[in-house]
Amino acid sequence: MRRHFDMIRSSLGERKSSRFSLVKRVQGGLEEEEEDPVSTALSSAASLFVGPNVTYMFRLAYPVSWAATSGSTSGVAWPWDPSSVTEYSTYLIFLFNEVRIRHARISLKGSTGTTGAAMYNPIISSDLGLQNSPPSAASFVADNPNSMIMSCLNNCSQTFHLAVDIPNRLYAPVGAPVNTPDAGCYGQFQACLSQSANASETVMVGMVELFLEFRSRT
Repeated sequence: MRRHFDMIRSSLGERKSSRFSLVKRVQGGLEEEEEDPVSTALSSAASLFVGPNVTYMFRLAYPVSWAATSGSTSGVAWPWDPSSVTEYSTYLIFLFNEVRIRHARISLKGSTGTTGAAMYNPIISSDLGLQNSPPSAASFVADNPNSMIMSCLNNCSQTFHLAVDIPNRLYAPVGAPVNTPDAGCYGQFQACLSQSANASETVMVGMVELFLEFRSRT
């Protein structure tokens, strides 16, 4: 009798045409249970989100502008903290437990004419050890390995780009991504005019891009 049922089971297995069939089928007096493909897919997806060795990369971006103040060198900082980006604060912090930044890039375009702050070329760089801390002098910005000088003129056809890789950064909780300099998304882009501005005006406009790596530990 056992051999008879084994032969029926083998025959049924060869004739299955799709996984999207009935969860249960009865044929030849033998009841056979099949996996539910929807439940299986959901279970697999859920296990990927909570797997500690599975990581996910996301690109987030936010617009920036730089307004110079008359009589000042007008230092500015653009942090890598993603908390102010809607996609991060509304969705991603609920999907994952930990985050770290792997790459950051800023793109800037001059927005002034031929007078005022446009007469002074700003210096820009990145700093992995500062967080939303505007520089007080151009020398602090220049004293970085990837510092560069730009033009504020809006008739300059060039868009300036500065990018930095951040390897071997520790993970930080998604709810506190910039608590310590060695973890999460700590760091910033920074810029400062080389001389005091003659007028108060918008110097540059652009965009900061953050490439973040997420994982879960639950």
